[in-house]
Amino acid sequence: MNPTSPHSPSIPKLVAFSVISCALFFLLVEGVLAIFDIPKGESSQDPFVGFSSQERLFTDSVFIKNGKNIPVMITYPDKLELFPNESFTQTKSANTLRAFCVGGSTTYGRPYSPRTSFCSWLEDFLNYVDPDHKWEVVNVGGVSYASYRIALLMEELIQYEPDLVVVYTGHNEFLERRTYSKILRLPMVLRDLGTLAAKLRIYSLLNDIIGYRATGKGKPGYVHKLSKEVNPILDQAIGPEDYVRDDEQKKDIVAHFRFNLTRIIKLARSVDAKVILVTPASKMRHEAPFKSQHRSDFGQSALQEWERNYKSALESVRQKEFEAALNRILKAETLDPRYAHTFALKGDILFALGRYGEAKVAYRRAIDEDVCPLRAITPLRTAVTDIGHEMNVPVVDFDSILSERSPAGITGEEMFLDHVHPTIAGHKILALEIMDEIIKSGLVRTPRPMSEGGIESIEEIKMSQVDREAHVEALMNLAMLANWGGKFREGITLALRAVDLDPEYVDANYRFDWVRSYDVDVDLGEAYMASGKDIQAKIEYLLASKNGAELDSNFHNPSMRVEIVGRYDVLKPPPERVERAGN
Repeated sequence: MNPTSPHSPSIPKLVAFSVISCALFFLLVEGVLAIFDIPKGESSQDPFVGFSSQERLFTDSVFIKNGKNIPVMITYPDKLELFPNESFTQTKSANTLRAFCVGGSTTYGRPYSPRTSFCSWLEDFLNYVDPDHKWEVVNVGGVSYASYRIALLMEELIQYEPDLVVVYTGHNEFLERRTYSKILRLPMVLRDLGTLAAKLRIYSLLNDIIGYRATGKGKPGYVHKLSKEVNPILDQAIGPEDYVRDDEQKKDIVAHFRFNLTRIIKLARSVDAKVILVTPASKMRHEAPFKSQHRSDFGQSALQEWERNYKSALESVRQKEFEAALNRILKAETLDPRYAHTFALKGDILFALGRYGEAKVAYRRAIDEDVCPLRAITPLRTAVTDIGHEMNVPVVDFDSILSERSPAGITGEEMFLDHVHPTIAGHKILALEIMDEIIKSGLVRTPRPMSEGGIESIEEIKMSQVDREAHVEALMNLAMLANWGGKFREGITLALRAVDLDPEYVDANYRFDWVRSYDVDVDLGEAYMASGKDIQAKIEYLLASKNGAELDSNFHNPSMRVEIVGRYDVLKPPPERVERAGN
């Protein structure tokens, strides 16, 4: 047939015929594969990482109430090492509203129990302001869980009739090793097409057949396989030594984080659940980075000059000569503008000088240059806000909220127990802010005013349920963990916080021979002794003894019963008392 004759099919018809033919072919293949029970691909597969296997978080169980069996879902027993022990009914009643709080160990409530996490506060507050409904707030905080593992969990959670998902993530993105392929740098449209294709049985079959032959690490199509449960780098090393600077990897991790947030939101919306994002907050002031690394082209002479300036700045700080210290640290910064500890010290100096705006910039730079970034770096925090705006999702700016409540607008020990875990008061603040967003969303139609008296009554009940000794143990675990990571000042601060909570329990159950001092402070030990704080004095005197300082005779007071343990150069806390380093 002459293609130009009047009776020839038009080009649009030919295209349509081709498309329909291809579609029918794939439908036929899909049907045949279905007959042979070939599984579909994951409904919203992560194109960047895979998992060696997948286990459910919740399992079926039965509660007996008033002689009746009530089907419920409970946290799978094997998951209780990483997740709270939660339960909820399999069938949601008409007046129940169900929220899932997903995230890492901050969401869990670490270092304390889930009872004092923002999830628990939120449930109490919502049931107070919304008496027309029964609110179930399920804590899905997984210790060391990053956004890609949370996104995978969402595949299961959307089966449980959620009305709301609260997402607090960003601190754990660098905890696990993973290698990205070039697919991460493809345009979003092409990635979305790949995700759609992954739903097909033919994709699943072809991926199984040729995936391992045709691809390798770093090649297009390679998907890094992660273990079924979290395997942090810090669990495989003594401290953060295994971390090295990798700027390209950092960019890939940020891109993956953005993808995961988008995926979480889309999954929640697929079942008409609302979403609230929370910007990850961290301690800035007086919080050392986990690891610094000099620039790669640093010569020996430049390194020696840097060391002279850095040590001189430290000495000037000890002498409280802050202008001189600033002059020295600025010289060190000029020599190496990538060394994280330089910016942490610079922040401390500027804070002491009352130059708070500059101090905050320096502290933020210390976080961003940390080679072992266990606090959310700036691109991750801004990604939360950006994705919220792009997808019309409310964002609780927890970082700014805590900054406003901190001295000079810089977060410190007032709001944080360690580098990322808020105090109980911090969790309460976050819960109130999330509650306000929930009310704005319309889920609470006729809210009862939350009075100061209402907050106080909830707080009184909650704090009466706190296990003081468990809290002391949690603080001491954090103290030893900080010391293990080389953060000696932070470890001492946490130990003293534990002592203030219950000095007798600490004295009876802990020795401080694992502590290494960041500075000698015999005067502080004497001040504690004079005020009757024997345990605090014990710590300070012990620190002084390790640094060869001359001790006051009060140290040998028989009531203290302390063994002099000598100077320590390499220290590691008892492993049985150290929790996971994740957030």
